[in-house]
Amino acid sequence: MEDLLDQQIAIGIEGDVIRLRGLPDDRITDVGNIGQSAVAAFDPAGQRLVVAQESGPMLIVDARTGKESRRLEGQIGVGRVEFNNDGTQLAAVGQDGATWIWDTDAGERIQVLRGLDSTAVLTFSPDGGQIMVGGGHSVRVFDPVTGQELMKFESKGAACCGVLGDQLITATSYSADGTRILIFHSDGIIKVHNAFRSDIAVLCAKLTTNMSVADWTTNISSRVGYPRQCEGLPEPAGTGQIVPGS
Repeated sequence: MEDLLDQQIAIGIEGDVIRLRGLPDDRITDVGNIGQSAVAAFDPAGQRLVVAQESGPMLIVDARTGKESRRLEGQIGVGRVEFNNDGTQLAAVGQDGATWIWDTDAGERIQVLRGLDSTAVLTFSPDGGQIMVGGGHSVRVFDPVTGQELMKFESKGAACCGVLGDQLITATSYSADGTRILIFHSDGIIKVHNAFRSDIAVLCAKLTTNMSVADWTTNISSRVGYPRQCEGLPEPAGTGQIVPGS
């Protein structure tokens, strides 16, 4: 496990200690008293290391000194972690399948995503405005702050005839500008999808009234749910089919 600056590499776990070897001077840093560690990952800048334990809190430590800087309490049995690109958020999958989103600076939980079919895939968009979670027969895209589902993609045959197909989703990725999503399938097919960029402020500035659900589905997207009403704009006339304000 090597950091993005190519200056440190985690070379293993010995007892309750993670050993980090500094490059190029071969300096050794020990991160100790971690208990049974499940996973560990550097943040994108290579300055911090998150250590998830089989029991007890997750620890964020200074990767240079090994000193603890944050303790994330409440989530047990974490088996996978992922930082967003600026290191301000951390996604962690627990043993119950729930994905917790954390504010790494404040050490506070932002959101919990539940009811997922799989958590094999865990990917933040480049701007941190979306997170993809799933795997197996489906992948869902969420707003990591509000927890709202933005999109859902299913593998081939997943919804056919009440029988799950055997084309599984194995990995996902965003394009560098965040406008495209790549979904890799077990049959070797890679599908490219548009990534919905939910800039509500821009949309609301162009409207004179809130949309109905029918308006949204027809003019914006039938795949993406209506995020919320625009504050200060009147309700659409006649239908009453609007999404309650957030």
